[in-house]
Amino acid sequence: MVLISGEAGIGKTSLARAIVDDARAAGGAALWATAVADDGAPAFWPWRTLLTTHVQRTEPHALAAQIGQGGAQLCRLVPELRQRLPGLGLLPAPEEGGRYPLFLAVAGLLGAVAGAGPLTVVLDDLPSADTDSLLLFEFLAEEIREGSLLLVATVRSGTGGRSDRLPQAVAELVRRPGARLLPVEGLARPAVRRLVEVVAGRAVPAAAVEAIHRRTEGNPFFVTELVRLLVARGRLDDAALAVGGDATIPPGVEAVVAGRLAALTEPCRMALRTGAVIGRSFPVGLLGDLLDEPESSVLAALDEAVAAGLVREDTGADRFRFAHPLVHEVVAGSLTRARRLRLHRRIAERIESGGTPSLAELAHHWCAAGDDPGRALDYAARAAAEATASGAYAEAALLYERAIALAGDGPARGGL
Repeated sequence: MVLISGEAGIGKTSLARAIVDDARAAGGAALWATAVADDGAPAFWPWRTLLTTHVQRTEPHALAAQIGQGGAQLCRLVPELRQRLPGLGLLPAPEEGGRYPLFLAVAGLLGAVAGAGPLTVVLDDLPSADTDSLLLFEFLAEEIREGSLLLVATVRSGTGGRSDRLPQAVAELVRRPGARLLPVEGLARPAVRRLVEVVAGRAVPAAAVEAIHRRTEGNPFFVTELVRLLVARGRLDDAALAVGGDATIPPGVEAVVAGRLAALTEPCRMALRTGAVIGRSFPVGLLGDLLDEPESSVLAALDEAVAAGLVREDTGADRFRFAHPLVHEVVAGSLTRARRLRLHRRIAERIESGGTPSLAELAHHWCAAGDDPGRALDYAARAAAEATASGAYAEAALLYERAIALAGDGPARGGL
């Protein structure tokens, strides 16, 4: 049994499809079902669709041998089975016996198929499965000990699910003998280059590939959406991306993150939006000051965000960090411009009153606030000089650009 885990868009489903393709190429059989997070869907929905597919494509004589004595029970999930095997219509309806007889019948069918040859069973998006479907998956993992059966499920890391049982189910599944938790991470730069060039249909400059890799952290879905957007705008070769020159969020990425935000409580959403204006990494103390909430309430909101996979604890004491640059951008963009500008000023004022204020942070927030050009220009020039002295010439160049723009009353680049 394999549980494939990772963030949205990282390639869990694609990896599962590749496993199925390899299994079929080697002569094995495969069954696939995708769970749906719809309270209106009947219980066992993924198993109903998976078993119905098998019933429809299997010859009646082979099907009869596979179901053995479990036909009446299996008809509870697959009524079409009576049409494929008319003799089942003569059997009485099964008496109420709870889930166990039904689970045994499903295990018997899949075990019989796996006994005749390798069988891969995939349940895609396990967090969207109902509790009964989770229990059946767990039962199969425990019950089927013979035959060549591979159970595969995909799990979004750091998220809850439709069923409250999901965390317990995943914990118990990975502890079983022979089970494997397979985390999927972002693509490395060479793979990002290949993906970018496949999507674009041509070679792409190394600077642009580097910028795309940095902005997406190798998430294949994010890479694909960003490249399509840049191609449509004729901006793919623009090396200015390396310093954040293009701040547009691909619609597909924005929809994914917005959906995850919508599932959170309002205190958690507000904490994330405020934290996003502070920066990709933000301290708990400053966040609490801006929200005017006690630390316990702020930490409770951040615990919820961590569970949703949107932030994680950062290095250093009492700091959190957005899980992905594009998540940070989408969350920051969900605030109105007026509120964002006011927050930048409040953040700058609090940093200014601290013991050892950061010139770079002050330059960023005063430039973004936009209501005190003199102070913004002063901090931008001082931060640029500090960056030059430390050898951070790219950062210094960006800060000098901001200072020049402010001095000339032009648009400053790089502020959220």
